[in-house]
Amino acid sequence: MNFHNSKHFDVVILGSGLAGSILATILAKHNLRVLMLDKGVHPRFAIGEAMTPDTDLMMKILSYQYSVPEIEHLSSFENICENISSTANEI
Repeated sequence: MNFHNSKHFDVVILGSGLAGSILATILAKHNLRVLMLDKGVHPRFAIGEAMTPDTDLMMKILSYQYSVPEIEHLSSFENICENISSTANEI
């Protein structure tokens, strides 16, 4: 069965903000079929209030706990600059 044509998902996540996106990433990395739904459209403005020093630490912990090193790339501004390209969404 082709994943892109499948209507079966293991998990549906409501909300594509920081928490929903990280959860979807972890679950997909562990071979679950994930559907994310959000009432808004992207890209959209977000001020990043959730990115506190505690959030940075939690992202590092999640990265190690669930073996998803890409999450650690979001743990600090420096990591973002080093690991994420400004053309990441271009194909």
